[in-house]
Parts: sequence; C-alpha cells; structure tokens
Amino acid sequence: MKELDVVGKSYTQVDAIDKARGRTKFVSDLVLPNMLYGRILRSPFAHARILNIDTSRAERMLGVKAVVTYADTPGVPFGPRSEDWTILAKDKARFCGDEVAAVAAIDQDTAEEALDLIQVDYEELPFVVDPIEAMRPGAPLVHEDRPSNIAFEYAVKVGDVDAALQSSYYVYEEKFFTNQVYQAYLEPMGALVDVDSSGRFTFWVGTQIPSMMRLTSR
Repeated sequence: MKELDVVGKSYTQVDAIDKARGRTKFVSDLVLPNMLYGRILRSPFAHARILNIDTSRAERMLGVKAVVTYADTPGVPFGPRSEDWTILAKDKARFCGDEVAAVAAIDQDTAEEALDLIQVDYEELPFVVDPIEAMRPGAPLVHEDRPSNIAFEYAVKVGDVDAALQSSYYVYEEKFFTNQVYQAYLEPMGALVDVDSSGRFTFWVGTQIPSMMRLTSR
C-alpha cells in the first residue's frame, strides 16, 4: 500500500500557535467603520402562537437604526434537510429560542436595551420533547404540513438484514439516545456583513458550509 503524505500522520495545525496565544481574529473581534450591532429577540416558549408584535417603542429609541420582524423578510423557507425554517418566525415559535425579531443599533448595549422594548403577545401551545412521543398520533405538530412531526426521511438498504438476524448467535434489542454532537467552536455564533456602494455583500461568518450562507443571503 502506498504511503500517504498526510493521512495517518501527526501535523501541527497551521493556526495552533496564534490561537493558543490569543492572536487569532474571530468574527466578534472585527470592527468596520460605522458598524451597527444586531441582536435577536428569541421566544421564551417551546411552542407558542405569535398573536402580535409591537416594535414601536424600540423603533423610537435613540441609537436604534432598524427593527425587523418576519414581515420585513422575504419569507423564503430554508433548511439543511428540509426547507421548513424562515429567517424570523412568522405565525408561531417552534422551539425555545426561536428567532422572533431583530434589532440593529449603534452599539451592543443599545441593541440589548431595544430588545426589552419589543412587546410580543404569545399564546402558549402544548409541546413534547421526546421524539418517540412526538411521532405518536395526536401529538402537537411543529409544522402542520408534516404528519407525525417527521421532517425528513431517507432509507438505507444494504445486505439482507433479516437473514443476518436469523443467523446471529445472539440478538440484543434496546433503544439508545444521544444528544446532538457539536464541534465546540472557540468563538460564539456571529456574522459580520459589509455592503459596498455597488450593493455587493461581503460576509465574515464562522461556518463549514459557505455555500449555504450564500443561498440564505439571497
């Protein structure tokens, strides 16, 4: 077998020293001239109908440049597996922390204070957090057009499973669950966008899927 140059060998990361010494620039370290700071208002409920959003007090606050809700967005759905997510929630919040409104202000403190001035009227709805319970008949639906709360399905057919089980010396059946695995990035979630005089956007985003960033920014 041909010896590989990289796979199976130990190499020092190119940016390891700068990260260890705190010299690496992350998105939150970047500052542009006349930059505005954005903050997101998130739902405190796991499942709730949005009855009304009043942004008038936040809009009048000194230093606030913009307040947006779903009505200010294109309303184009997107998602990594199925297109069932919008930039801001339209008619209901579907998880605790769902994005309901956004503020842009001259500094971070002003943006945070403006969030407290946005009044959202919710109607709490029943919810389940167990995936098995969520698929049972009569369970509250996250999306009304997704029966049994199944967002995406795919089938894998490899070999003869039944024959393998029948010929097995011992078959053990059990259910196993695990949390979502995340890569524990060193920086918090964030994005910086610059718009030049021609209308061209430049993004600084911590992501592994730059192509998706382009799609969701259209």
